[in-house]
Amino acid sequence: MTVSSDVVVVGSGAGGAACAGELARAGLAVTVVEVGPQLSPEPAGHLRNQLISATAPGVFGTAIAQLPRPHGGAAEFPADLPHAAVVQALGGGLALWTHHCPVPDSFEWPDSVPAQDRAALIARAQAALRVRDDIRAGARQDRIMAAVAARVRGIDPSRPVQPLPVAADPREGALRYWGADVLLRADGENAGRVELVADHVVRRVVFEGAKVRGVIVAPRDGGEERRLRAGAVVVAAGAIGSPQLLHASAVQPAALGRHLMDHPMITSRVGLHPEFRPGGEPPEEIGVWVPAARDRRRHLQVVESPLTPDGVPSTAAVGETADVVCFAGLDPDPENRLIFDPERLDPFGMPAFDAVFRLAERDHDELAAAVGENYAVASALGRTEDGWGVRLAPAGASFHLSGTVRLGVDPESSVADPRGAVWDREGLFVAGNGVLSGYTAGNPTLLTVALALRTADAVLDA
Repeated sequence: MTVSSDVVVVGSGAGGAACAGELARAGLAVTVVEVGPQLSPEPAGHLRNQLISATAPGVFGTAIAQLPRPHGGAAEFPADLPHAAVVQALGGGLALWTHHCPVPDSFEWPDSVPAQDRAALIARAQAALRVRDDIRAGARQDRIMAAVAARVRGIDPSRPVQPLPVAADPREGALRYWGADVLLRADGENAGRVELVADHVVRRVVFEGAKVRGVIVAPRDGGEERRLRAGAVVVAAGAIGSPQLLHASAVQPAALGRHLMDHPMITSRVGLHPEFRPGGEPPEEIGVWVPAARDRRRHLQVVESPLTPDGVPSTAAVGETADVVCFAGLDPDPENRLIFDPERLDPFGMPAFDAVFRLAERDHDELAAAVGENYAVASALGRTEDGWGVRLAPAGASFHLSGTVRLGVDPESSVADPRGAVWDREGLFVAGNGVLSGYTAGNPTLLTVALALRTADAVLDA
């Protein structure tokens, strides 16, 4: 482990990896510290690439079920978030994500990011993740898209039903799924370096006055603490880990841990009518997307997941079923929050926390509409008369908790400025899902990467 770098990035998920890779491509020496282990033979790669039958139902689901629990299974989440989904592994959530990269509508962006900058940021994020919208194409996909478009009401004509973009490339009759590995690449003669340090927890950020001087790290399973020197630190440890580290480092603005958000997920699985089943070999994958819009604040997708909605491996044959998934967002509420207790420590020696998380009346209304929309699509694609069930995933189970280190223009209601610089500190930045500050309906990965690239620009300008 190098004891001195230009920048230390805490966390190797979408935000951390995007920041680290961009900084290294600009010539900086970057150390990425990840509390979790390396799971893939390819550092920060996606697990699905290692499975010979990755597209077969159940194979990937079984692999996920066997992953180590956060904190080695020793940590207990609070009563309001008992099912919070946290990935602690090299690559973070990108080690096992779905690769879905929907483009956010304007209302899903933090208000503090200028509208004129957004298209260019999304284009950079799409290039970094190697996003494509032509992976899942063909006559079968077209038939499903037409059936969905006929049943969903209130679609914005400027954002019609369309193929769901994914971060993947074809390879030898299969797909190469991209994870944090593609974000971390630092090619070119002027590139710096990225050092990945797995199985280490960052205990606190070190300051001299208000200026960052490095971090204190320790092996996750116990051992001696070490100091890593750096002129800048980017905290990208997730919507729980990022505010936890800031709190432990005595960086405790009023908004820290507040505005905790999720996007509730309503799922169902339906056996497809014959006309929507594959007609060729190998079967075509599908990915249909109904984008969220300001007047219909829901994201809907039709996919073939290697997991059932409950996370139990599927037993149906490939192509015989489809999953209908509706995501809604939540309006930011400062009373939904994490509460840290420095007197109680978790297994990593970090402040333990409690949570307050409630849905408002408007949230329940939106979910009721999402259930109806889910059924409308499921009944168009399959025979619901034989039985149909819908499930609202537990709070936090989307893997997309956000808002706890939010961006903004007011230090009283945000943790960092619009480019991710933490208020009243020099050289301290935040990235990852935690910085999101608005209603987020769709998968936030593309938006998170876009904002992280902007934060990397801020680090370079500092």
